[in-house]
Amino acid sequence: MAAGNPLIQPAGEENWRGLRLSNAYRLLLALALTSAALTERGPEIFGQTNPALFMLTAWAYLFLAMAFEWLLELRVLPFRPQVHLHTLGDLGCLMLVAHASGGPEGPIALALVIAVGIAAVLQGGRAAIGYAAAAVLLVLAEAVYASWTQPDASHLANSGFLGAALMLITLLVIAFERRAAAWEHKSQAREHEVRYLSELALRVIEQTDNGIVVSDPDGQMDYI
Repeated sequence: MAAGNPLIQPAGEENWRGLRLSNAYRLLLALALTSAALTERGPEIFGQTNPALFMLTAWAYLFLAMAFEWLLELRVLPFRPQVHLHTLGDLGCLMLVAHASGGPEGPIALALVIAVGIAAVLQGGRAAIGYAAAAVLLVLAEAVYASWTQPDASHLANSGFLGAALMLITLLVIAFERRAAAWEHKSQAREHEVRYLSELALRVIEQTDNGIVVSDPDGQMDYI
């Protein structure tokens, strides 16, 4: 039933495949966080300030990723709303993980950069910049809170670098996307031009009474 609804698949199978791959990464990340919470063998930063919140968020992230997979299987929502849900889930859960771990540093910072990069690839344009800006604000807010509760740590400086990285990766993805679109447009225009010239040549040949002699690079002659 979903396959017959034009609102469910407006983005094409390639975009849906990209969304599936991003959710597969999300499942692996959630499993890694849950395993770290259960075994206490992950990086020391995980859950160092609030282990209970870290455990709860890791499980919530895992269930959220499985729910996203269920939505992808059923396709009860169009592509873009699902991308928005995935991005909001990533930002919310990863920021809670960062809060429970004393700030977005180390592997948590890398996970945030990857999440924002995936959002930029899947959405592009204003939505990607908006989510990157939201992530920067959340990171700075967490840094201010961490600096207030842990005066000896340099959270503000680290968060500044992380915020710059989030915006930079988003702008780079958007720039690459625009350049790829321009290349595709030029390729399509050139293909259209070649097709037009080929059709024109065929019409000229069809209307010629005397025929045309064609020579290949080896000097062999062919009469048309």
